[in-house]
Amino acid sequence: MKSFIAITKLTALQVIKGRVFNLSLLLSVLLTIMVIAFSDISLDQNIRIIQNFGLAGTFLLAIIISIVSAANIVSSEQQKGNIYLIKPKPVSDLSYVAGKFFGLTLSLLVIYTVSFFILFITANFFFELNIPQIFIPFFFSFFEIAILIAVAILFSSFSTAIFSTLLTLAVFVVGHSLSLILSAATQTGGVAELVGKLIYYVMPNLEKFNLRETIYTLPQLSSSFYIWSAIYALFYICLCISLATLATKKREW
Repeated sequence: MKSFIAITKLTALQVIKGRVFNLSLLLSVLLTIMVIAFSDISLDQNIRIIQNFGLAGTFLLAIIISIVSAANIVSSEQQKGNIYLIKPKPVSDLSYVAGKFFGLTLSLLVIYTVSFFILFITANFFFELNIPQIFIPFFFSFFEIAILIAVAILFSSFSTAIFSTLLTLAVFVVGHSLSLILSAATQTGGVAELVGKLIYYVMPNLEKFNLRETIYTLPQLSSSFYIWSAIYALFYICLCISLATLATKKREW
């Protein structure tokens, strides 16, 4: 337990104290200026632009940072030689992988929250926003970020940083296109239908957490939707961490 907490704290501090955090603050300020400028010249669509494009902008910023950081987490440890200091110590592979995941997740939560507040608290001075309603898409978007961090760590446990980044980006794109893939595969039939169904059930369905475009219909969603979406995210995260732990055990350092 002590090794898990130590790795979590070290990973979180490594990201927050690095250039990534400063870069995210700069990009958040630029995004805030751009969104408010566009909303100010729009025709009675200022609040909609801030809510839709603001949520999408802060989310994409957090996605890029999380994928790149998580995909490089194992390879950077190997390049710096830190992994050779950790492995001889009584640190289990599960503690190492889980510590890396929770450390990255906590640091991305800080980055995502700061970016969110920079944009929407600033925008609230100019326009009257429904802040409580915005928090729901924000919260569910972070579930998606956590899933992608877990996926990136899984890929980085057995491949290079560049390959892990590309694979995770592919999962991100496919995860938002599963319905289209299944529909196209079903219409084609045969082997394509089997492959389409396999992709549909194996890949994470990230559209479950995309409430950014349906922010005005949130009251229509039942409480069971939120509960099962959260359970689905936790299940997929645990699965990725378990597979990453197995891959780390078999990897030769």
